Amino acid sequence: MSRRTECTWAFNPLGPIVGQSIDEMKMHYELQRDQEFASHPTSAPSTREPQKTPVGKITGEHSAE
Repeated sequence: MSRRTECTWAFNPLGPIVGQSIDEMKMHYELQRDQEFASHPTSAPSTREPQKTPVGKITGEHSAE
């Protein structure tokens, strides 16, 4: 049996991320992302991690590098 080494899963929030602060919004985002990933059929907790989306991509902010 061959094992698939790549997964094209990407998290797309169901709606706006809510919270009283950026930290709370980030926590809700990560919780929703992790729950969705855990229910993804090709996820294997010991070998895969969810794709992390930088917070700037969520809020539209850009880093000044």
